[in-house]
Amino acid sequence: MPQQNIFQCVKQAVTTKQAAFFYGLKVNKNGMCCCPFHADRNPSMKVDERFHCFGCGADGDVINFTALLFHLSQGEAARKLASDFQIPVPAIRKPGRKHSVKHRNGPAHPVQSRIIGNQMVLKKRESMLDQQLDRLYRVYCDYLHLLEKWRVEYAPVSPDDAIHPGFTEAIQNIPKTEYCLDCFLYGSDNDRADLLIDKSKEVIKLEKRIQEYRT
Repeated sequence: MPQQNIFQCVKQAVTTKQAAFFYGLKVNKNGMCCCPFHADRNPSMKVDERFHCFGCGADGDVINFTALLFHLSQGEAARKLASDFQIPVPAIRKPGRKHSVKHRNGPAHPVQSRIIGNQMVLKKRESMLDQQLDRLYRVYCDYLHLLEKWRVEYAPVSPDDAIHPGFTEAIQNIPKTEYCLDCFLYGSDNDRADLLIDKSKEVIKLEKRIQEYRT
């Protein structure tokens, strides 16, 4: 069985309702509380295993909740929860590059020639993969900066203010965007490859979304 990562360990150990209680929110017997992410006069957020605000649309799991509550990245929120609730988690392994194998000078054996040729093909593929990963990281970083700006710029001042679509988009997508970035930074090579496959279409849409805002 593969080793669980910090996100899986935390989400299995703590519910959003437990975190809400722990961090000082008043939750009634029906699991409702005032949403801490917008000017909420009456309880409009449901907390249980996950959380959902029927006012501003904030939604997610316990890590998303903690990240929004304390303005943390997903990784920082997961580590805070692990520390606060004393959850044993695996060590985080930072991504690293593999070293290439150097060959001796001189005429190559036919088998060695095929190996060298295969290595050149692999190196070219790795270069293309690196370019795609760099693009994914750049797009998600740009989108996160845009969302953070909207969260401040469009935040409702009073409970009677209409909630701006930009604020709703920020509240809903900041946790998801930070989670993708943390998977990229702290995940394994396979995690990043899976992320690239899963998010390839979304990256194209986000590029267009960012471009629309800039123009």
